Amino acid sequence: MSSESPQSLFVGVVSHEGSRFSFNQSPHGLGGALGNVWQDLGFGRSTVQVNTKNLWSTQNVIRSPQRHDVQATLRAELQQEKHWAQFLGTLNQRTRARLLLRRLSQIYKRVNSPSTDLVTRLLNIELSHLDLIKNALEYGSDWVLILEDDAHCADIQDLARSIRVIQLTSDPPAFVNLTQSHSLGALGIEHLLSPVSQLGWETPTTQTVLSAKKPFTNTVCAILYQREFLQALVTTLESLPVYPVLPIDWKLNVALMQLFNSGVIKENDCWTLDPGPIVQLSMQPVSYVKEVQGNS
Repeated sequence: MSSESPQSLFVGVVSHEGSRFSFNQSPHGLGGALGNVWQDLGFGRSTVQVNTKNLWSTQNVIRSPQRHDVQATLRAELQQEKHWAQFLGTLNQRTRARLLLRRLSQIYKRVNSPSTDLVTRLLNIELSHLDLIKNALEYGSDWVLILEDDAHCADIQDLARSIRVIQLTSDPPAFVNLTQSHSLGALGIEHLLSPVSQLGWETPTTQTVLSAKKPFTNTVCAILYQREFLQALVTTLESLPVYPVLPIDWKLNVALMQLFNSGVIKENDCWTLDPGPIVQLSMQPVSYVKEVQGNS
């Protein structure tokens, strides 16, 4: 692919009414600003869509959560966290200790159970992600970046150029983690990573591009998907049962394990930027979030 070839980019922002990160719903938020920068730099067409709809609440096409669904969700999430650690080879003593603490917390929540609002919220978030993904596929975009509304990037031009370099590689990945929600060390997946050698950055960035022997995610705050892979992913996601409801992070991980085991995702099809150019504001100090909001 020549460096002059245009590429379309769809940027979807998952949000909701009343979000404390509502500034990212505006045209000046990260999604809108990235779309404008993408076109200003001559990289191709961009489409930006912000989803603030609670689709379960408005469409009501999935049965209402019951009290027992809350406990089923808590059990399923814990179970999937263990399966994920086994898949990535990170089920070490530290992980087992964390799982034990979460198991004890789950037992406590049997007595002081969260309300069914917990499950409803998870359904709305999942449906919002899926709605944006389907819209992106309908638009025919070559690459799709799905952001959650707590995503923040200090240098949007650098982010756009980084995405552009990834697009133009001769053997592009299936998807790329762009967040720095957790350090790679904290995730414990360093044994899976190796540098991507065929890339040459066009920007003065200190980021390293790494590929992984197995697919992994660093939350769903900001993931860049290649169109062909995204088609397979959405099919797999929709084939999974609705109940027990899982947070979209874990449901995505379940789909990735299936796609890897079936050979749809191969070794090194998952890339990550280190450090990630996008930070997750909900995991940052309040003072940092206020500074970002003040500059928006």
